[in-house]
Amino acid sequence: MHNHRRAAMRKALESAARSGIRHLEGAGGAELLTGLILSLRAADADAKKPANAQDDRIADSSGQGGLTPLQKMCFAAGAAAAPIGLAATLAAIRSRKDFKWTKNTISYLLEGGNPPLSASLAASGVLTSAFAYGLSKSRPQSRAYEAGTALLSLGGLALSGAGLIPPPSRAHFNLAATYFIAAPSAMLLMAVPEIRNGHRASGVLAAVAGTVALGVILTGHLSKRMNALEEFVATAAIGSWIFSCSLGALLRDGKSG
Repeated sequence: MHNHRRAAMRKALESAARSGIRHLEGAGGAELLTGLILSLRAADADAKKPANAQDDRIADSSGQGGLTPLQKMCFAAGAAAAPIGLAATLAAIRSRKDFKWTKNTISYLLEGGNPPLSASLAASGVLTSAFAYGLSKSRPQSRAYEAGTALLSLGGLALSGAGLIPPPSRAHFNLAATYFIAAPSAMLLMAVPEIRNGHRASGVLAAVAGTVALGVILTGHLSKRMNALEEFVATAAIGSWIFSCSLGALLRDGKSG
């Protein structure tokens, strides 16, 4: 319905423009109105393009106007998210002499209560969601990118919940599964848009790391032998992209400033 109204308006304007041209010959108005007709036709053709074709025409806005203070904070949060979570996990592993990489899961480290690890995972999840928000505000948004940032934000919140709700609660395992599925899926959704934005390295890393993380998790789930090594590899893969993407955005902004 909207397109029909737009087409009718375009035809009416073209008709009025042609009528005006006959009265403005020699006065310079003909060129102006002819330009208007061409512009209307171009706009109409653009509106008829499929949504995915419009989504493909995206460019990096962060390098043009610079990051806002809030966006800088979001990318700084992203740069800190993975180191905090991974460092706390390694520290917890070192403190448990009975821990086995291929026998236990990371959730095992939270059994009986582990406030430092719980707080670190919760913080890492919140920082991941903040990073996703920064991406949504600093990159031109295609449908794939909107879905990706939403999924990544969901994954971050799920990680926070998994840290705050210890096992053997069923909610803990559901939240952990949500993180391990949502985060790499988000990366795969954003990989191509990142490349088209001009961030080739970020896009390629998102595709590779997302595939590795999702592949490891699905393999472990299907074999019903998920272990801490697989979870750690998946988390490190996810974190490597978030860290590099955040750092890259901050460095580009520093150079442009």
